[in-house]
Amino acid sequence: MIVIFVGAVLVFKQLQYTTFQKVYSNDIPGIDSVEKIVLTAYDLSGELPEREESITVEEEGTITKLMGDFEKIELKKRPDMEPYYKEFSVEILAANEIEENHILTKKVLFDLDEKCLNNYEIVSSTDHLQTIESLFEQAD
Repeated sequence: MIVIFVGAVLVFKQLQYTTFQKVYSNDIPGIDSVEKIVLTAYDLSGELPEREESITVEEEGTITKLMGDFEKIELKKRPDMEPYYKEFSVEILAANEIEENHILTKKVLFDLDEKCLNNYEIVSSTDHLQTIESLFEQAD
């Protein structure tokens, strides 16, 4: 009986961990399906966040770099996490041909910062904001 309980606890704990790719694989089946990414930066110094700037990325190389950054992220599900405003908002537009001459377009939205992506804690030690921050620096 103890073995079953311990096994169930281990399975439950393992189910809390996932990756960006697993969470969004149904909506973004591959990098080649991404048509554009809209990045929005927020000023969090006030009581409510204020939109500072938005950048639309349509260049294939930059999309590949951003998606590469996101795909390295390992996550831990945190349903108990208190919602809070994050530094960046990301909107990904992906188009998939589901049959000949029929394209399904999906929009994926998420907020992230150094520590969290929506209600997931980022547990990997990747520099997933590097490309986003450099794009905003270049825009200034």
